[in-house]
Amino acid sequence: MQALKKIDEKFRIFWKSYIFQSAFAMFSVFLVFLFLGLQDAVVTASIGATAFIIFAMPKSITAKARNVIGGHLVGFSCGALCALIPHALFFKAIIIRI
Repeated sequence: MQALKKIDEKFRIFWKSYIFQSAFAMFSVFLVFLFLGLQDAVVTASIGATAFIIFAMPKSITAKARNVIGGHLVGFSCGALCALIPHALFFKAIIIRI
């Protein structure tokens, strides 16, 4: 019950900031979907997960800039390497192993 009172007090003081941040986040996600389309929704999920880690747990080791940027670079590298594999060859290799 005490936690709710603290949240209510903070919300009453900073409600304009919360509304602005929510509107800005919604606008940013809209722009990502507008330019990338729904087929690349994974990018939006990645951005959302990263934003949660950075803002919800700012003192965590996973929220450090080195780890965030490094994690995105590793993910990008793996995706780029997988995109270079010819799909027909990849599926033939799976069928041969089965």
